[in-house]
Amino acid sequence: MPTTPTFGWPYHSVADPPNGAKLGQDLALAIEATVVAVQAGVPSNWSAGGDVTVGDDLVVTGNGFTLDGFDAAGAWVTWSPTLTNLTLGNGTVTAKYWRLGKIVSYRFIFTLGSTSAVGTSPKFTLPVAPATDYVDASFFGVPVGALDLVDASPAAIWVGLPLVLSGSTATMVYSTEAGGGTSTVISATAPFTWTTSDKLISYGTYETT
Repeated sequence: MPTTPTFGWPYHSVADPPNGAKLGQDLALAIEATVVAVQAGVPSNWSAGGDVTVGDDLVVTGNGFTLDGFDAAGAWVTWSPTLTNLTLGNGTVTAKYWRLGKIVSYRFIFTLGSTSAVGTSPKFTLPVAPATDYVDASFFGVPVGALDLVDASPAAIWVGLPLVLSGSTATMVYSTEAGGGTSTVISATAPFTWTTSDKLISYGTYETT
């Protein structure tokens, strides 16, 4: 009796005499052997609806899996950026990212509270270090995303860029002219005087190493 090439499950060929009962028994035993082999390779602490860590990067969950920042269930992963020349105080930070292979998408939102402050040349660390094409100490690297500087009152938005001068730290700069112009470092009074409810928002997609 011939068998399938991958799992070796038996089946009738056109030359075999009909014997449904024998074929059913042989096929059932073959399938059972395959299932037993698969079960033997599943971690013992993996139960239905539970989570299990496989190696350093893979976590299998009840509704998907997370692989080094990539969540198959659709949820983005939170990271804790290091802030430079940004005082959080009673403000808030939202920092989430999603990764698939060498592609990283992120969003970073810094909302000022009454005790928050923005210093000269504010920076934040990215969730994953970018590829070398993005890194340039002379401010001429490829931007890792976009930057919106939101003045809550009066309502206005200035645009800028997150640039990586070294490592995985993004330096936020803004344009001095509408539609483009000289990139200028942000400060406590530039492009406006920062106060409660103002925001620095950066978001984008970039390649990692």
